Amino acid sequence: MSALRRALARVRSFFSKPPLDADLEAEIAAHIDLAVEENIQRGLTPLEARRQALVRFGAVDTAKLQQREARGIVKLDILLQDLRYTSVP
Repeated sequence: MSALRRALARVRSFFSKPPLDADLEAEIAAHIDLAVEENIQRGLTPLEARRQALVRFGAVDTAKLQQREARGIVKLDILLQDLRYTSVP
């Protein structure tokens, strides 16, 4: 993928965060659910199966953050966040 295409993809993703975040949530949930089912089939209780699936997946919030950073424009996100918190009512 060319640099221009990557830049355009990042700009598009910056302006369509809610649908992309919903897709990311669904994908992570599907991965965890699949791992839970595999653990249950191995004989674990549902609670232990979920615990082990989450341990194996790792930090969910970190995965979400890394994905958002990979698809977005981090510096622009930080700038907009700073402007929101420093604006005077």
